[in-house]
Amino acid sequence: MQIKLKKLQLLNFKGCKDLTLLFGSLTDISGANATGKTRIFDAFTWLFFGKDSEDKKDFNIKTLDPTGEAIHRHDSGVVGLLEIDGMNKEFSRVYAEKWQKKRGSEEAEFTGHETLYYVDGVPMLQKEYIEAVNAITTEELFKLLTNPFHFSSMRWDQRREILIRMANVSEQEILQSTPEFKRLLEAMEGKPLVSFLKMISERKKKLKADLLGIPPRIDEVRKGMPEAQNWAELEAWITEREAETLELDKKIKSKISRYESKHKEGLAIQQEVLGLRLKLDKLYGESTLNQTKKIEETKYLISLAKEQMKHQESNIKFHQENIKAKERSIALMEKDIIKMREEWEETNKTEISFSDGYDFCPTCKQKLPEEDIQTKHDQLTKFFNQEKSSKLQRITKQGEGVAQNIQSEKAKITEAKGLIERLSKEIKDLNERVRDLEIQLTAEEEVVAPEPADAILIKKQIQDLEAKDEKISMPDTQDLKDQIKTLKGMIDHKKLQLAQKALIDSSFERINQLMDQEKDLSQQLADLEKMGFIADSFEKTRIEAVEEQINSRFSLVRFKMFNQLINGGSEPACEILINGIPFPDVNNAAKINAGIDIINALSAYYMITAPIFVDNAEAVNEIISTPSQLIRLVVTKDPELITKIILS
Repeated sequence: MQIKLKKLQLLNFKGCKDLTLLFGSLTDISGANATGKTRIFDAFTWLFFGKDSEDKKDFNIKTLDPTGEAIHRHDSGVVGLLEIDGMNKEFSRVYAEKWQKKRGSEEAEFTGHETLYYVDGVPMLQKEYIEAVNAITTEELFKLLTNPFHFSSMRWDQRREILIRMANVSEQEILQSTPEFKRLLEAMEGKPLVSFLKMISERKKKLKADLLGIPPRIDEVRKGMPEAQNWAELEAWITEREAETLELDKKIKSKISRYESKHKEGLAIQQEVLGLRLKLDKLYGESTLNQTKKIEETKYLISLAKEQMKHQESNIKFHQENIKAKERSIALMEKDIIKMREEWEETNKTEISFSDGYDFCPTCKQKLPEEDIQTKHDQLTKFFNQEKSSKLQRITKQGEGVAQNIQSEKAKITEAKGLIERLSKEIKDLNERVRDLEIQLTAEEEVVAPEPADAILIKKQIQDLEAKDEKISMPDTQDLKDQIKTLKGMIDHKKLQLAQKALIDSSFERINQLMDQEKDLSQQLADLEKMGFIADSFEKTRIEAVEEQINSRFSLVRFKMFNQLINGGSEPACEILINGIPFPDVNNAAKINAGIDIINALSAYYMITAPIFVDNAEAVNEIISTPSQLIRLVVTKDPELITKIILS
């Protein structure tokens, strides 16, 4: 693709009111300092990307007055005509002021700015305009192809990435070239080399951190190990004390066994005594059973009579409360009847009357004929009498219903009073019955039962058995238990000491594990470092191939793609050299020609040429040949800009 700038028009752009420039294949724009040469390049980059030639968005576009204030009522803009593979395409960007009249104000007020976009005279949204520009080429590539200093201003790794893409060296071919590189290819498992090296770096960091942590962990285990003791002597002492504990426990069990034997004999005697007492109770029980039965029956009858009295008193209270509630209800209903009677009399008194409005037509407002007036009055009178009769009947029916309810409630009150009278008589009868039964109970309780015939013999047997029963108490074994407790405490203490032997053994086992882990981590680290060395060797081989391929694309500049380190290794780089001299150290003329040489190579790779703006072109005696359109900005003593097309 060949892109050429044919025309550029500046309107109130950075102090330039109206300037139109035409361009050829080689165009010189000359003039003294501050006449606006760089402004031409700024206008070109702002037109397409909204930035100046130094890639800044925030710069002053508008024309300023002598005090430094922007001159209002003038929009700023740039129009550019491009020729793309022989076809013309016009782009326009306008930085316009917005003015608005507020309500009640005669003058419009400045409210801000807006940017307007046009392609071939057609208005565009910002998104559509950007898409139209990107359809030609991307912003980054456009800068690379138009500014000789843009590539050198990029970060070294960004430059390196572009050059490696241009070199198009096959990593797979290099990886298959030697057995060591083949092992690297297998270890990469399909990962990109950058990701693989990053993974190796992270794993090495972790392995080194783990290795540094192992010696302190071994020291910590050693410090936590208890001192060794005579373990055989300690075990023998524990065995002797445990034997003593068993002997003391046997003594306790022997004492308890003797106690339990005596206790068992005593329980047998007590069981026999209990049987005799039950027999004795049975004899006494049979003699007093009838008497006791009579007493219990009398007590039951008294209790039953009292419960009946209590129940009837509760019923009386219920009916009394019910009577009060019904009396209150009757009083309310009698008031309702009085109100209904008053409503009936008031309704009965009402008569119909007609106002003047009934003599006129509601539509035309004219007075009706006399026969129509009478007919209407008759209809209204009939309707009024029907409604009045219906209402009187309704009130009468409601009153009759309430009266019936009053009679019903009064009948229920009479019935409840009769029940209360009957229940009161029942309570009085029950009260007299309770008094008679209590007199009967007192007489029954004063009767004494006779002594049974066999009771004296059974009492003698009980007395003899109780004399045989020895009252023994639980043996005191606390002293023996205290001795066992003391021995067990001593044994537990010694066992804790003995447990330290197992702790020492486990500590030695842990130390051996950590030492094995240290060897394993060291081997893993060595393997990774070896693989990293192979990767570095591969990278060096690849970069040498890339460097050779890249440098073959340039006529003036060369690139140094890695730096040798003091330790013999290397690190990635991307240094621009001109006749072996680093780019920052050469003069401005060499830098410009180097930038054009880079643009030529990039144009050939991307198959795109674009206008190259060379600022301070007066510093170069001879600019190297380029297939791109060349626009030289030259400092002269001319007080105004002069545009000269060298090649059309």
